[in-house]
Amino acid sequence: MEVPRTSVQGDPGRQPMFGSTLESTEKGDMHGVTFLGLLLFAGGFLYLGVPYVYIRWLRHRQDRRMKTQSYIALTFDDGPGFRLTPAILDLLSEHGVRATFFMLGRNVQGREHLVRAVADRGHEIGTHSYDHLHSWKVWPTRAIADIRRGQDVLRRLLKTEDVLPFRPPYGKVNLFTLLFLLCKRIPICMWTLDTRDRNTWRAKSRDGETIAEALRRSGGAISLAHDFDRTGTAFDDYVLTTLRTTLEVAKEAGIRFVTVTELLDEHARVSGVPVRA
Repeated sequence: MEVPRTSVQGDPGRQPMFGSTLESTEKGDMHGVTFLGLLLFAGGFLYLGVPYVYIRWLRHRQDRRMKTQSYIALTFDDGPGFRLTPAILDLLSEHGVRATFFMLGRNVQGREHLVRAVADRGHEIGTHSYDHLHSWKVWPTRAIADIRRGQDVLRRLLKTEDVLPFRPPYGKVNLFTLLFLLCKRIPICMWTLDTRDRNTWRAKSRDGETIAEALRRSGGAISLAHDFDRTGTAFDDYVLTTLRTTLEVAKEAGIRFVTVTELLDEHARVSGVPVRA
């Protein structure tokens, strides 16, 4: 009996099985890469995108309240400073105005008397974390620990159990720091008018009159300045000049001065939503 021979070339009408398998593998790899890309995008959006949108919304809401109610909240970050903080306190006392100081925990040691001076003069103290960590650039556990440590240092010094209002360093939070703040009911305060006093080139691009004009147009704002110690006194002069102009313009325009907690507590009374423990 003759056994049929199988051609090495195979059936010309059929595709080689090896080629079909290779093509399927390549398609599977492409689907896997696409899925991984979508997964990374979704994770990134949840981790950074959602908090970014929330902070934008929060800033807009606070900005709208300041403008519609003709309020201004003077806020100072990164202090206390040996030179500038006392000078700011004296200027505020001259005008009978209270402000909010978002202090860095690391700047408190050795300057406890300045923290007490701020509180004794009736101003509000908030926290700006301990080490000013950028929550987008460090592990979330480290960012949360930085926030918690900043709260603890100031609360112990002030002998209070109340949570302190918080301003995120660089205005940034990630998903986990945002959830931590919301769960602990720590009020978050942004800013709507930047005096640009942190860097030389930014300060030169905006003088006191420019800021005054911006305040006149808006009718209300949460101003941002810094009271930490710089090298030299040029920045001190700029901060004090800008503050003096802001105080005068706000009074002329009939804009009411409030602290951050006064602003947030009033919002809570109107909306019925508690903002602090």
